[in-house]
Amino acid sequence: SSMTLSPTMRHLNYIGQTTLNPDMSTPKQGSIGGAGVGFDTGWVNSITYETPVVQGFSGVLQYGAKESSAAGDKNSYAVSGSYNNGPISATLTYVNAGKTSAPSATAYTANEKVTDLGASYDFGVVKAFGQYTHIKDSTNNNANKDTIYQLGVSVPVSDKVNVMASFGSLKHKLNVASTSTTDRVFTVGADYALSKRTGVYGAFMNNTQTNLSSGQTALFGIKHTF
Repeated sequence: SSMTLSPTMRHLNYIGQTTLNPDMSTPKQGSIGGAGVGFDTGWVNSITYETPVVQGFSGVLQYGAKESSAAGDKNSYAVSGSYNNGPISATLTYVNAGKTSAPSATAYTANEKVTDLGASYDFGVVKAFGQYTHIKDSTNNNANKDTIYQLGVSVPVSDKVNVMASFGSLKHKLNVASTSTTDRVFTVGADYALSKRTGVYGAFMNNTQTNLSSGQTALFGIKHTF
């Protein structure tokens, strides 16, 4: 229903994108400065090779050139392997991302190594999801680390109603200060099909973070396929 309410999307991207106050002093309330990945959701001017699918197995290789000769700029590459066959789906991904000032200094902001494993199994009456991510950020010679996991289910209550729930946790360890901050998100939602092309949905999210009060978000909407 909404990427904003997805625990994994928040922990990989949104928390890390909101970093400092205008005076560059401390992280804004509700954010964890430096957490998550320090690159955009897509690499500009990258080269990608996708293997054929063989008995459910496939792979992807991607390379992104730094396109700059500035000191400290680095190339980026990623490799992933997937298996999709029957009720089972699984993907293992490794990313070695380099900080670079081109083509956009705001889209490639960290030197990071990211390992991600995700899997799902469709039992028919319920589809279960699981994901684990480890991020090591070595920007500026630091070794900050993120540990992220997510568990979720999707339940087809009927041919018109689908109920979903997801729980995710991020632990951000700041190596310099030897401290850690934890952010947890629990989301539950439902889709209801009014017709083949139109549906309504609703979701509720509870967010807790170390040393902060919990926050709640609710949304309702309608979607139509033209």
